Amino acid sequence: MKQEVGHFLSTRKRIYKGGKRHGNWKGGRSVLKSGHVLIEAPGHPHADSRGRVLEHVFVAAKALKKDLPERAVVHHHDGDPGNNDPTNLVVCEDQRYHMLLHKRQTAYRATGNPNAERCAYCRAWMLPDNPEFYRYVSPDQQDAREAWKRKTTVLAWHKGCRREYDNSRKEWRH
Repeated sequence: MKQEVGHFLSTRKRIYKGGKRHGNWKGGRSVLKSGHVLIEAPGHPHADSRGRVLEHVFVAAKALKKDLPERAVVHHHDGDPGNNDPTNLVVCEDQRYHMLLHKRQTAYRATGNPNAERCAYCRAWMLPDNPEFYRYVSPDQQDAREAWKRKTTVLAWHKGCRREYDNSRKEWRH
């Protein structure tokens, strides 16, 4: 039986040309819609079922000269997921710490102070030394600097915004 490459016929088999033999081969690199880069690395501990791994994970592991810990997340310092230069990557111990970095970067860009927080009611930025600022940390967590390590509730608000919210709730109930 004669086989044709790339055609489906009822009596013939299709021969799959994949990988380097495919006509659209781009060297094993592809860019996702999110901007992250996938590379071919069969056998890598973080590779998917097709043998591909995110390039920033591969580069971070290579820079550390060991595999990343199980829950580690790689953060792009400049926010560009396509910039996988080792000096641009930060290995975070878990997703919670990664989100803390994003929160502090956002605060720094908006106010020039990484410790600034947003009011839970009006969403305006405020600095912790503002007398109208109130910060709530759940009772089980007294050291706010370590709050990111445990599941805690940390909220911040202007006292006036909270007062206005409470008054509107009282009116709504009655």
